[in-house]
Amino acid sequence: MRKDGSDFFAYRYTRGIVRCPGPELTGALSRNGAAAAIDVEQARTQHARYVKILEGLGIDLIHVPADPAFPDGCFVEDTCVMLPQIAVITAPGAPSRRGESLSVQQAVAPHREIRRMTDAGTLDGGDVLRLARTYLIGRSGRTNAEGAEELGRIVKQNGADYRIVDVAQGLHLKSAVTPLAPDTVLGLSSFLGDRAFTDIKKIVVPEDEAPAACAVAANGTVIVADGFPETRQRLERAGFSVIACDISEFAKADGGLTCLSVLW
Repeated sequence: MRKDGSDFFAYRYTRGIVRCPGPELTGALSRNGAAAAIDVEQARTQHARYVKILEGLGIDLIHVPADPAFPDGCFVEDTCVMLPQIAVITAPGAPSRRGESLSVQQAVAPHREIRRMTDAGTLDGGDVLRLARTYLIGRSGRTNAEGAEELGRIVKQNGADYRIVDVAQGLHLKSAVTPLAPDTVLGLSSFLGDRAFTDIKKIVVPEDEAPAACAVAANGTVIVADGFPETRQRLERAGFSVIACDISEFAKADGGLTCLSVLW
């Protein structure tokens, strides 16, 4: 990465962190209790496919071991927010997830300077969306005002800008909107009217394909959830190279594609 962080801001990555799910995944948090019905072996197969896609894009992955104490541990995104030169270790909003951050911090520390958030506020990485040099921070059921403002201050101290976006529905900001390029997002129309997305190019996800709004843009490719053909067609018509990945088992625990990795 260049010293000015330009590759990072263009969604070009060389490293990442993932954590394979273990049997504990059936105890993950879920708004409708569907996590209990997760087929763990199928989830492992889907995760392996996800990992293979990222590695095929030239990303060297660090594998953090599964931990029986943390059923949601495979959703590593919520524990760490990457800035161009530092890694911010978060304070996840669900108390049962607070301990997940330690192993992620240990994995990241050899590669990035670490900055830990305090416990005064809460913040899930799934509420943080980066457009060019501006971080949009969702204020949600998992990320409170104190956590959003603390991350905002860290962002400003590191040469970028931020805006707060209220998440009135859904789990996280990136459950509904994800970046495709520094000037383009994919998302649900109910979120894209926020002033934070003024002058931003938008690809709208059909309401009946809402889970497809959570996509990963990396190294010239957009990874989308499998099973949402209209969203894929809209992306391809806009000129994006697309790979579909089935994460249906993780969706039972309210998980999306971005949840399963931290990239830098």
